Amino acid sequence: MANRRSDLLSRLVAVADDLGPLLAAGGATPLLGAIARATRHACGAAACSVAVLDGDAELVYRAADGEGADAVVGLRLPVSRGIAGFVAQSGQGIAIDEVRRDPRFAIDVAERSGYVPRTLVAAPALDAAESVVGVVTILDPDASRVDALAQASLAGREAGLALVLDRATADLGRLLLAAAADAAPDNDLAAGLRRVAERTPGPDAELARLAALLAELGALGPAEGQAAERLLGEFAVYARSRRRR
Repeated sequence: MANRRSDLLSRLVAVADDLGPLLAAGGATPLLGAIARATRHACGAAACSVAVLDGDAELVYRAADGEGADAVVGLRLPVSRGIAGFVAQSGQGIAIDEVRRDPRFAIDVAERSGYVPRTLVAAPALDAAESVVGVVTILDPDASRVDALAQASLAGREAGLALVLDRATADLGRLLLAAAADAAPDNDLAAGLRRVAERTPGPDAELARLAALLAELGALGPAEGQAAERLLGEFAVYARSRRRR
């Protein structure tokens, strides 16, 4: 039985190693790009971008579509600068008809992107707890097309959900490795996973409990252990195939 648990532990660690890079932070970037693209088209706008809060002091532009998009993606700005920074700090959406007249407008950043807008709409990206996790900005929307501020707010909700899901899965590899280390002294993986779940808030705790169930399944007997290993093997095959794409 000890060997069976050791084998299961090793398999979980191997799967964690495969899944870690696959689920690393940044997995939401394609979805954020799709949100920016769809929002720009819906508003008939020149451009749309999604910036994500990195800590409390900085915005990182993770996705953009339209004018200046290539220059915007990857840009980092302190929240003390720009209209997006104001939105991140205040949690309020804003629509500005003449951005050059607004003292908050970071015109030097706009000029570096190669496109300086006349009008601008920005709204916060919010998580389920209504906390600001980023900012959606729309440049020069077609006023006759839609209510751009409402559209930016909707895009902010979608971007917030994408970021929450990204963060919920990003640490799966770390979670399993932490559980393996916690279980190492007595080789009881299920107990280690439960301990991790108890001290981990939010969705990661659910992942830990799910992994603990797999570990318990493996401890029931040879047949159950083989079933648990097959499940983990399928996870590993899937993870490796995704990493080769």
